[in-house]
Amino acid sequence: MGVKSDGEALAMDYEGGTWRKTLKASVWTDWVQLETSEGAQKKVDAHAKQTDTHVTKADKDRWNTGQLFKITADNGTQKINLTSGSFYDSLKDVGSVTFYGTNAVTDNPSDTSLRGMQLVGQPGIGNGYAVDVKGNAWWFYYNSNQTAINWYPIESVAGAQSKVDAHANKTDVHVTRSDKDKWNNAQLNKISNDDGQPLFNVTTDLHAELLKYPSLTYFSYEKTAANTPPAGGRGFWTCSVGKSYGHVLAMTNDNRTFRKSLANNIWSDWIELDSTEAAQKLVDAHANMKDIHVTQADKNMWNGAQLSKITSDNGSYLLAIGDEDNFLEKIVKNGRAFGTFYSTGKAANSPSNASTRGMFHFTSLDSEGKGTFGYVIAVDYKNNMFTNYLDLNLGWQGWRRIVTELDTENVPWINVPYKNGAKSGDRPLQYRKVGNTLHLNGHVLTDREVVFGSVPSSCAPAKGVVTMVAASGTTGYSKIIIYSNGDLKLTGIMANIENNVNGYYIDLVVALT
Repeated sequence: MGVKSDGEALAMDYEGGTWRKTLKASVWTDWVQLETSEGAQKKVDAHAKQTDTHVTKADKDRWNTGQLFKITADNGTQKINLTSGSFYDSLKDVGSVTFYGTNAVTDNPSDTSLRGMQLVGQPGIGNGYAVDVKGNAWWFYYNSNQTAINWYPIESVAGAQSKVDAHANKTDVHVTRSDKDKWNNAQLNKISNDDGQPLFNVTTDLHAELLKYPSLTYFSYEKTAANTPPAGGRGFWTCSVGKSYGHVLAMTNDNRTFRKSLANNIWSDWIELDSTEAAQKLVDAHANMKDIHVTQADKNMWNGAQLSKITSDNGSYLLAIGDEDNFLEKIVKNGRAFGTFYSTGKAANSPSNASTRGMFHFTSLDSEGKGTFGYVIAVDYKNNMFTNYLDLNLGWQGWRRIVTELDTENVPWINVPYKNGAKSGDRPLQYRKVGNTLHLNGHVLTDREVVFGSVPSSCAPAKGVVTMVAASGTTGYSKIIIYSNGDLKLTGIMANIENNVNGYYIDLVVALT
């Protein structure tokens, strides 16, 4: 975010794919495929006969188990803002956190401003991701033996509620109904331990352990556990309400990243991708009424928690985009700067016609509660990843699908169907579509001035193409016409001995637009 000419996009889908692309100096790269807690506590029991002024022990216990470790500022924006110094010096001792830095930060890998999130496994060791305003993205890693961050390129929120109003004449011991409503509306579903460390450590079987947690979860694992990557590390797990669909992102201790997906209760293989504080102690006993009162320190602690939700209380998506909605308008007007969403794919301006899940993050909200500058990352169930960026002055920049090597490498060759008596010479005529180009390869025996074969129109140049191919049997050339409907025809001949022409070598790469 920030300057609109640079940015980064990362996507995961249910079929095991992870995709990335980069916007650098307003130019997008192709999509590249990268290789390879509990539900909220029960509602607060009615407190004696003074439900509007007192809380029960159960109230306090539940609030104290909420998400108390901040990863963003209270208004949902980044927690750390840097205009000088280095990311390493500012992040190495602060735990899991979101951050922002200008291009004046000495170890900024970009030439413009950068935003991202750090994930800390233990003091002095951290990794995470960052995206600049041009769309370029990086994941990074550092440990206590380093003096700087290692950057690896890869393809908000309304402010917290006002402080608790003074309660009657006992502002240090009581809470109001609005206090309790605010706390109960906080992010009560944990994604990590209160100190920012993994919520659980997998020692037996990764698949079985993850299915015990039906929500967005930060975990660690031992390399000896079944169904884990080849080295121990940390990761994220997110899934649907029924736990039949989900994604796992694992970052190993040897600086590698892996992902896998769960689709219709079937796990994919692992795919390797290329490239804190301790929680506060329980509330001190309050005078002689420790079961019904809270202290000022209690209220300060609860009001300083992560009160801006990014998921629902059960860890599922925060924003539902209906069939009749406008996808982009619904996200802009949702009233939050950071959150998760789900769409069936039928809403207007959807990135895909398949059901889609993802996240959005805006710099802030305007006076009408609309998101300003920010981005959306969406992954459909077909394992396609899309990104879009909002510039308040220029509007949405348009959906971009991340392209991977599956779109550009190992694309199979297909035989061209012959027409009008044409046949293969030394090798059959074959075609394939690679990105925005048509590839033709083969030796064909055919008459000129007739359509001797066709490729699908979806693989043909939009305006047709005329180019030269070599004749066989003698030294010479003929023109080949590739029509926009896919028909192929040879016309004309220039040859040393025209009567010796017995075929044509068609080895071409043609741009489609």
